[in-house]
Amino acid sequence: MARDISGGISYSPTFTTAATDPLDAAGRELARMVGAQWRSEIGLRGLFTMNPLAIRWTTDRSGLSDHEQLIGGHVDGERGDLRSLADSFLDLPHRRLVLLGGPGSGKTTLATLLLLALLEQSSPDDPVPVLLPLASWDPARQHLNTWLAARLNENYPRLRGREFGRRAAQRLIEARRVLPVLDGLDEMPTHRRALALHQLNSALAGGSPVVLTCRTGDYETTVGDAGVLRHATAIHANPLEPEEVLHHLRRAITPQRQALWQPVFDALAADRGAPLAVALRSPLMISLLLSVYTGPGARPGRLLDLRRFPDAAAIEDHLLDSLVPTAFTSGPPPSEVPWRHRRWDERKAQRWLRQLAVDLARRGEADLTWWRLHRRSPAWLRALTTGVIAGTSCFAFLVVLAHAGLFGRTDQAGLLASAALGVITGATAGWLIAGAAGPYEPERPLTVSEEVWWFGVRPRLRTPIRGFVRSARLALLVWAACWGTLCVIGFAWIAWDRLRGRQVPDLSGEWTVGQVVGFVKFFGTFPAALGLLFWLLAWLARPFGSEDAATMRVGLGIARRRAMALLPAFCLPALALLAPGLLLWGLFIGYMAIFRTAWGCYVKCRVWLAVTGRLPWRLTAFLEDAHRLGVLHQFGTVYQFRNTKLRDRLASAPPTDRHE
Repeated sequence: MARDISGGISYSPTFTTAATDPLDAAGRELARMVGAQWRSEIGLRGLFTMNPLAIRWTTDRSGLSDHEQLIGGHVDGERGDLRSLADSFLDLPHRRLVLLGGPGSGKTTLATLLLLALLEQSSPDDPVPVLLPLASWDPARQHLNTWLAARLNENYPRLRGREFGRRAAQRLIEARRVLPVLDGLDEMPTHRRALALHQLNSALAGGSPVVLTCRTGDYETTVGDAGVLRHATAIHANPLEPEEVLHHLRRAITPQRQALWQPVFDALAADRGAPLAVALRSPLMISLLLSVYTGPGARPGRLLDLRRFPDAAAIEDHLLDSLVPTAFTSGPPPSEVPWRHRRWDERKAQRWLRQLAVDLARRGEADLTWWRLHRRSPAWLRALTTGVIAGTSCFAFLVVLAHAGLFGRTDQAGLLASAALGVITGATAGWLIAGAAGPYEPERPLTVSEEVWWFGVRPRLRTPIRGFVRSARLALLVWAACWGTLCVIGFAWIAWDRLRGRQVPDLSGEWTVGQVVGFVKFFGTFPAALGLLFWLLAWLARPFGSEDAATMRVGLGIARRRAMALLPAFCLPALALLAPGLLLWGLFIGYMAIFRTAWGCYVKCRVWLAVTGRLPWRLTAFLEDAHRLGVLHQFGTVYQFRNTKLRDRLASAPPTDRHE
């Protein structure tokens, strides 16, 4: 059956022998994980079908390919046969290909199916094709290999296992055991594209293979600034002909509904220039048409009404507007789908997706990442929440100290004074700390060590010196605010006792004895506690679970565990020194640090967006269902809208009723 799916492509692992070399083992495991991931993904995307739509590709002759003598071969895609395309690609000396086409022409679909075809035909020593969205790469800040290694570690956490050795992803890239399939050069910000193409040529100068997808017009503009991708041939997606569309639709519609669709068939056969015929020249629109108008009660003949749909653009907008309501009113998933079905109100779902699309379009981004969600909340709110958390922490901290009699008063007035002072000083310090730290905008989730030592600093530091200065400045501010607050409180109580005529005892002798005992305790027990701390951090840094490919849910689980590691991280030194007061102080700092991590910022922002109705409370579940229903695509821990045209339409258009 699989051979009839899309060009006769099926995939099954062929690497069965045990690998003795860790790098070979990592390559085999990566191939297995990539194959399993994308076989599942193309099933969700509806590419497993007995009625495949053949997409024909032609070699570029307009100057977007490199010199023919440098390419060294010809890529055959004119028959729409994916297997012949994969064979001709493998015959190229440098194995470099650029897939071009208009919006919705099937570039990403072809790249995905080509990836599986290459996996099926590859040998153990061949590079493993890995599809990655290019939008998250900033070529001005990251070398291509560094970015690739980070994406591999993030999307395939098993590569960090001990059996593959240290830096397995980086070593696979350096050994040319990875074939990057880079999707969406056009989805990068405009000012990055030329530099990205230049950096690609520089990083791949040694002859590494690559596949790149881009819209034709955007690639022409980028090539004018940076030149073509060297040693690469470019192929274009041909628009579908009405005869091909008609043949495909006749087979896609069941015999019982052929009469209902007959007016559409007649219109496609009669006029090649009709709005519907022009709109259906891209695979995306055909897919949307079948998604929207094959359900009960659908009447495809309304698309022939020239008053409602005077041109192809009107039909395209209508199909894009109808996708989300149609998807979220569909029935439950099949039994083999692992997700528990959840009912979402279609209007709310459309509003939530529109909110995400508006934010992405405004920022010129394509990736939905959980660790950047906090940017959807205003800056004043981030500072306010930090202040509230700090105030609450100080409240609890000072109430406990006052109740223990450490301030000399345990009456109700003392407790109330400590509580009020804690709220005021904590909120003020938290607000100042949040403002001084600046917006927390990590480019990726932090590791455990980064969250412990740099919990208030941006993780992607430009230089070590600048990073040291920033961290030292922030650390000084944090400790000065906290210890300064405690000192002010302590001296205030002493001054109050003196004003009331109380005798303040001389503690110089006790202070000397305390210093000696503290010195012995510190150098005797603190190293052991520190060793235990780093063992705990190393344990938390390992990959969690046995997931082949990371998802947003898995990534959030790992980030939550790492954030919670901050509490024992700050409390272990206090336990080693047997200092209850310092233990409370460690709990306070650890609690504050948790809400400055990527996970803490995500939780605060998610609550705010849910309270204001801009996103659902069960955000992860909603995104999982939107992916299953074909509205979103998933790349590891990152989600993207199914197509940039869908994202832009959601961001710009008001909601419409698909039944109108």
